[in-house]
Amino acid sequence: MSAVKASRPDRAVQIGSVFEQSAEDLSPELARERAEEEKLARVKTAIEVQRLEEITKKNARRYRYAAWFLWIAGSFMIIVVTMIACSGCETNGFKISDTVLVALLGTALSTVAAPTILLARYLFTNTNGRVSDRTGAE
Repeated sequence: MSAVKASRPDRAVQIGSVFEQSAEDLSPELARERAEEEKLARVKTAIEVQRLEEITKKNARRYRYAAWFLWIAGSFMIIVVTMIACSGCETNGFKISDTVLVALLGTALSTVAAPTILLARYLFTNTNGRVSDRTGAE
């Protein structure tokens, strides 16, 4: 190992580490420690890779559920808007009373808004099970 002078001339800083030394230069204890550190590093890397794969799978499921919900909610809203437009134009004698229109709009709103809120809370929680806000703070 080489010695390099520090900012103070009376002290020298040793450069080098156990990892830079060859296996022959190491004592059995240091060789064992080095092997354990390398094994621990491999385990940590494997755990991190597994965690990232799990996050990727969760995100794929989230996008799939979000797409399904958008199709269902969009189709429902198109049907409701079509019914309201036909009722307003009175085409082919199709007329819905005002109370039925209010009930239709109320159920359409609750049918689309409630699942949106529930799905957003379920699908977009952080690792602690709490709902993330826009700032990322918990």
